Amino acid sequence: MRALADLGLTDRSFCIRFLPFTNTKAILFDIPVLSPGTPFPKPGDPVTVRWLRQKDGYRYHFESSVLGLVQDTEDGLPAISIAYPRSLIRTQRRQAFRVQVPLDDAQNMFLRWGTPPNDLECPAFAYDLSATGGRFSFAIPLAFPDVPDVSSVVSITISLAGKQYNVKGRIARINKVGTKEEHAEGRERWIIGVCFINQPSVFQKALENYVIRQQRQG
Repeated sequence: MRALADLGLTDRSFCIRFLPFTNTKAILFDIPVLSPGTPFPKPGDPVTVRWLRQKDGYRYHFESSVLGLVQDTEDGLPAISIAYPRSLIRTQRRQAFRVQVPLDDAQNMFLRWGTPPNDLECPAFAYDLSATGGRFSFAIPLAFPDVPDVSSVVSITISLAGKQYNVKGRIARINKVGTKEEHAEGRERWIIGVCFINQPSVFQKALENYVIRQQRQG
């Protein structure tokens, strides 16, 4: 799977993936799925690209600018072209190492948000976890208006090694990542980065042990 990165502009950010096609002048990224009315990055826009390299656990970032839209990539799909940076910055390793979640646990979770009786519960998928948070996705009907936003608090039912826990999390980032197939079925998928808050000590201990086990197995 290609590495996932955050492409940050002055007033918004996108969750995108590196493409394997590069040269000495540009780095290419997948086209992000934009919400209606969200402007597409323009040539000359300054950007900051950040990502976590799973292999060594370090965070990397660089500052650059948008070159434009590329139509003739090697796989025939359009891409965003970012000017190749002059330097790359590596920051210290994250204190909470992030691990991928096995499929059995990843599919066995739910998200809830809103105020009863208008709250919503939906199945969710866990991509990765750390001792402080995680990255999840969920799909809801296209016309559903009440999508949580950054700083919203959601309730999470999460499975760790077959045991379920109910915890709270604050959304740190949210991006729309729906596929054409999901749109055809009348749904759209969102991916969120969540920081756990006020978690019970029993869950915190179980989570830390879970991350350590998954890191060793990986």
